[in-house]
Amino acid sequence: MHKTTVYLDDETQRRLRRLADASGRTQADIIRDAILAYSGGSKRRRPRSIGIGRGGRDLSARVDSLLEGFGEKR
Repeated sequence: MHKTTVYLDDETQRRLRRLADASGRTQADIIRDAILAYSGGSKRRRPRSIGIGRGGRDLSARVDSLLEGFGEKR
């Protein structure tokens, strides 16, 4: 592996730090994955949250009723 220095503006650095903190990954890992994704690479990782919950067998049939009122102010 090779070391590369990247200069980021303050806002981009904050976003990168937030992504790393939220995902439990290193900033370097996120940058590597972003470069692969941008360049058409195939090593995109699935979010760790996929597959951890259960939605029931008929989730797709009930999507409208499940999302009813979602995003509306109370």
